[in-house]
Amino acid sequence: MEVSRTDTSILGRWWWGVDRWTMAALFSLVVMGCIMALATGSARMRDLSATAQVVRQLIFPGMALVLIVGISLLPPKWVIRLAMLGCVAALGLTALTLVMGTEIKGGRRWLHIAGQSVQPSEFLKPFLAVVCAWLMVQAQSFGRYAALVVAAIPVGFALVILKQQPDVGMAIVIIAVFFAQAFLAGLPMMLIVVCGAGVLAVGVLAYTMHGHVRMRIDTYLNPPPPGPNIT
Repeated sequence: MEVSRTDTSILGRWWWGVDRWTMAALFSLVVMGCIMALATGSARMRDLSATAQVVRQLIFPGMALVLIVGISLLPPKWVIRLAMLGCVAALGLTALTLVMGTEIKGGRRWLHIAGQSVQPSEFLKPFLAVVCAWLMVQAQSFGRYAALVVAAIPVGFALVILKQQPDVGMAIVIIAVFFAQAFLAGLPMMLIVVCGAGVLAVGVLAYTMHGHVRMRIDTYLNPPPPGPNIT
């Protein structure tokens, strides 16, 4: 497909404004996820027909692709506004899991909304990453470290809530993303290493203090042999 740089249509502006490599990577991940989900679906949904399994596995990836393309069409200021609203809503819903969430394997991370089980912290991750990046840029006039402190405020709120659930895995992902952004924003590598060592120490502490964390790590490192009914 050839689109001229002088094309001012919605498609033209989108084609020359979007990061096409990133979009291609996202589409590839969605396709790979669908293939793997379909490959394992028969073992988990034996009571459904093959057609029903395919439809069920493709509904949410299809919605995700539409959402990805739709958001990529928005101007940057609207993306920021959407991220801010989404971050506030996701933080609120994640906090709500502490009161109304369903406890599964020692953690309260899920809400039942419209008949569906939803993990709000999964929505919090992308919104929080966009908000932190925007805060780092906006606070640069106050200095590099001041910008990082400002951006760390919403991350701190998120980590406090995740600690109460508890959801150590999600907390580690959010911390890793924040440190990656901090490095790109100019934080010296030595400080990154020091902070990483601190996170590792917290991980060791979580392994020692929380039984479900220890069980998951031990199961990952030493998975049990497959049972006779697994196909």
